[in-house]
Amino acid sequence: MSEGHRLRRPAFFVMLVLTVVTTILIGPTSGQSSPAGARLGDVSDGSRAGAVHHIGLYTEDGFPILPGVNSEKPFSTFVTCGQCHLYETIQMGSHFNPVADSNDTRPGEPWIYWDCATATQIPLSLRAWPGTFDPNDIGLTDWWFTRTFGRHMPGGGPGVQNPDDAPDPDDRWAASGDLQVNCLSCHDGEGFHDQAAYAQQVAKHNFRWAATATSSFAIVDGAAKSLPAFWEKGDPSEDVPQVQYDETRFFADNKVYMDLRKDVPNKRCAFCHSTKVIGEGHHSSPVDVHMAAGMKCVDCHRHGLDHQISRGYETEAVDTNDVSVATLSCRGCHLGEDNAHKPTAGGLTAPVPLHIGIPTIHFKTMSCTSCHSGPWPEAEVYQAKLSRAHALGTYGANRSDESLPHIQMPVFAPGHDGKLTPHKMVWPAYWGRLNQEKVSPLAIDLVKEVVAAALKNQYNLENASWPSLTEQDIETVLKALVMQIDPNDQPVYVSGGKLYSLAAGSLSAADHEAGKPYLWPLGHAVRPAAQSLGVRKCQDCHSTEAGILFGQVAVDGPLADPNASVSMIEFAQLDPGFNKLFAKTFVFRPMLKILAIIACAAIGMVILWLVLRVLDALIRGSSTEKE
Repeated sequence: MSEGHRLRRPAFFVMLVLTVVTTILIGPTSGQSSPAGARLGDVSDGSRAGAVHHIGLYTEDGFPILPGVNSEKPFSTFVTCGQCHLYETIQMGSHFNPVADSNDTRPGEPWIYWDCATATQIPLSLRAWPGTFDPNDIGLTDWWFTRTFGRHMPGGGPGVQNPDDAPDPDDRWAASGDLQVNCLSCHDGEGFHDQAAYAQQVAKHNFRWAATATSSFAIVDGAAKSLPAFWEKGDPSEDVPQVQYDETRFFADNKVYMDLRKDVPNKRCAFCHSTKVIGEGHHSSPVDVHMAAGMKCVDCHRHGLDHQISRGYETEAVDTNDVSVATLSCRGCHLGEDNAHKPTAGGLTAPVPLHIGIPTIHFKTMSCTSCHSGPWPEAEVYQAKLSRAHALGTYGANRSDESLPHIQMPVFAPGHDGKLTPHKMVWPAYWGRLNQEKVSPLAIDLVKEVVAAALKNQYNLENASWPSLTEQDIETVLKALVMQIDPNDQPVYVSGGKLYSLAAGSLSAADHEAGKPYLWPLGHAVRPAAQSLGVRKCQDCHSTEAGILFGQVAVDGPLADPNASVSMIEFAQLDPGFNKLFAKTFVFRPMLKILAIIACAAIGMVILWLVLRVLDALIRGSSTEKE
């Protein structure tokens, strides 16, 4: 036994006795037992130095973690962090409560459920953004949703069992525990923090152990996934996950030091918000100009105790009725507020652009990101892989560029404020039911059962892309689904913008609203001013070959023609004939400019000659009068 361990042992028993006595008299310590209102860690005294987190760790039952006594237990962020922070308020933040944003009118990145075996990719959201579906629509309960997407969730929301919900017999909350808000996901500044371990724990159904596993001083062994079907907390089992803490991290008072930072490191954000542009090498991919300048994500994406993180778009202050975020958009930071009573432009040393020579119509009809964000628009849009959609950064993530879901960018379309804005986009593909022109997706379990029986593994798990389906395959599955759904509903398949259904026993396809792609704004990978659209010439945009208006967006789906595409100008909702004609005028503009210069010079010379003639006449007249 080490000398340090011998010194700590008396403290173990003292803490254990105090804990037992306290528990018997007043019940276990819990973040919920604290009085309402801001707590010690929520009220700043004005110092920018930041607090030192030398803190005790607590289990979800409120007991302190004591090395050598109960150190096989995971610590609970709800109780541990709740000692000093108002956890109840924090968990209502936008990252943890996906239905809290009543004013969230601007679409955002969805969760995308995909399955190559059933030719499915479908955008999901609990925020009711048009074009997305509630996870319950495809049969995903909160537990299954968390099990599927919890790898890139910082906890809370659907990851916490709601006791008011009717229990689903297939849910295993008793074994997994809650996926509590993981404060470490954002605030842990230690180099050994491993968010990929968090994703691994979620895959093992170790929800209550996930936060502990990400820390730099604990390892978790075992999988709740292996526990018996009717296992409940406290039941003995060799499969119960166990924690191994680094006991050298505990001081004599049984507290640990944790490098928790208010200025969240960028790599904490990047785990969930990275974008890989397919076709660009990792080392040649553009770096956001703000990151290159040394800025942090939280410099613009700020929040208070409520953790309602600012999204940084132009009309956010109006949409949320919060004037404090007005200067956190591109326009607000670089150009300032028009009605501000003091100068607000140039925040965080941002350059103030003059935009010399650019007609003001551009600023009324286009967002700043149209010219400055994302990869340079080419003749064909890029494919992209995103952290949340493709499990980037996790152990065993599929590295194939073809893997589902298929996301395209930049696609230029009107944003929620009507201005032309670059977007990321996904074409939905799913099996559904049609009832009075309304299409609803079928439960995933039913789809898997029917499709597996109708088709014979016509997919490649290695690249995890679309299976090799034919129209005959679609017809076979739809006929099998007829017997599985309500007689008043018609089975359909949505893919590539089309609705496939049975008409007189054979397959028919038609364009349908349900097949429209889902788009959400692209804001980052901001290019420097020298690489913005229009910096060279007007033809960067006003040319029949300019990607921003005349690029091609591929139609995506297992039945889609590989050569099928939609012109960008259709997404932009502009008149293609007028804009093509207008673009062609720019071919002659250099010549017209030269002719205009020559004409102006000629007119100037004529005017000068006339002025000289008048002056000569005046001079002659003056000389005659004197004589």
